[in-house]
Amino acid sequence: VLGELMTEFEENLDVGAWVRGYWNVRSCPKQVAIIVDEATDIDLAEGLVATVRETMTKYRKLAQEPVLLVIAGVGLDAVKDNDSSFSMRVGTNPEYSRLVVMKSPCIEELQLNKAVLLALEKGIFARVLKTNARMLFRSVLHILQMSMHKTDAFSRERDTKRRRYEDRLVQIGSFSPIMDHGPRYYVHWNSVRHLSTQERFRLLLQAFAYHLVESTKKVAQNAEESVRAKVKEGLALIEKLDAYKMIRERPHENIFSLGLASRSGTSSALKYMSTFGLTCNLRSSFGNEFEELSALHFLRVMELQGYETRRVTLKYAWPPKRSKKKLANAIAGLDQILEKQSEDECKNEESLQDVSSENKLCIAFSQGTPTAQGGAVLFLLRDPIAKESKLDSMQCKHWASRPSEDTCRLWWNSIGVDLKDDGTADMEPTRGAAAYSYKGISAFCKLLTKRLGDDWNVTVGERHLVMSFATPTEKAFPVPKNEDGVKVWFREMLEPTISVLELCDPVDYNTDEQ
Repeated sequence: VLGELMTEFEENLDVGAWVRGYWNVRSCPKQVAIIVDEATDIDLAEGLVATVRETMTKYRKLAQEPVLLVIAGVGLDAVKDNDSSFSMRVGTNPEYSRLVVMKSPCIEELQLNKAVLLALEKGIFARVLKTNARMLFRSVLHILQMSMHKTDAFSRERDTKRRRYEDRLVQIGSFSPIMDHGPRYYVHWNSVRHLSTQERFRLLLQAFAYHLVESTKKVAQNAEESVRAKVKEGLALIEKLDAYKMIRERPHENIFSLGLASRSGTSSALKYMSTFGLTCNLRSSFGNEFEELSALHFLRVMELQGYETRRVTLKYAWPPKRSKKKLANAIAGLDQILEKQSEDECKNEESLQDVSSENKLCIAFSQGTPTAQGGAVLFLLRDPIAKESKLDSMQCKHWASRPSEDTCRLWWNSIGVDLKDDGTADMEPTRGAAAYSYKGISAFCKLLTKRLGDDWNVTVGERHLVMSFATPTEKAFPVPKNEDGVKVWFREMLEPTISVLELCDPVDYNTDEQ
């Protein structure tokens, strides 16, 4: 292969004589490097390294010193992958070859104007994509440095125009439809460009599964006893999926050999690409942003399991926010309110339109109000093979650190779980705040069955409690004992979705369930 490339090079009249070795050695350059770029075939790369001494002997007249062979390509660090079938070494003699793993571009050494540097620092998506060289140099910088951004008819004052120009670039760097050109360009020119769209999608799912598993593994063993089983349960679910198992089963065609991830440290840009853009900016005290992020992460996890996914916003919350009446009176009058809501929600064509599917289907229903009494997000899971339809409920809590045990226990009420002090739980409560929430979830199940047909027969599914703080390792966390229908999600179990942009210190001011 290298010989064919050099033969083409020799045909160039300007340098052909030099390449063929007709020049006097002293007239040649002191040092010469032959660079083989886009060398994503690891077998080829290992072969070139293994035969480098014989190959370079042929071109020894090109320079006064030994010719250097540089093989550049994404995924080449897989040659040192313990889980792969590769040789685990770079060449037969380590003294004559070296593996260099590039991390990310050094922005400080680039000669960029202040406005572009500001956009790379503060742009929500630009600051992520700049961690990958190809996305930065071939996409992000080209977009930010377009001369059209400097056009400003608003003011002739230099300082005003400068500030508006800087603000404009930050806004552009924070606008995902424009910044998404970076990941798209990367995939288009990466080694996966010849693969089908479906195969690319599968590989990005594989990358997502890898980052999720690696993050969860770190806390699975050290998690506090009450939540350890739930953490390991979620980990085992992902590890047994085909998308994840392919990493070991196809070492020559997995995310590492194709440059979509790296065991030596994947950039934030590639992690963002693995989420397929299903993430959002997360700020402190913005519980609605954490609800959105949790919903997006769950949808991506369901895609891993072979579900088609959709998003829908409801007109009402299920159940509606409770009035100031006594709890017993509120529960007694809830049936009438839910019946009226069901009639109106059935008229909402957007919410339940064309949901019939022969494939596995997951629909995320966002509640119609940011102060919903029940779960923040509801998920309809339809599995035609298992012939079951379930409605999962998710409660999201955006806190910087874990609050008191009593506060955490109250969170379960919002998803219809009455958790007692001894760890036992009533999953179908008839009294208290949990009963109010459970009634709303049950009523929505009936509405879905009525709207979609009796063959769906939607029933109440699993209850999910999602929190933005780290997995507890010492103090016990209140979790229902011996209940298969509940799941807990902590920060590490939300990777890579929660960290690819940025996580600020969260605070939760929502006390509705209390």
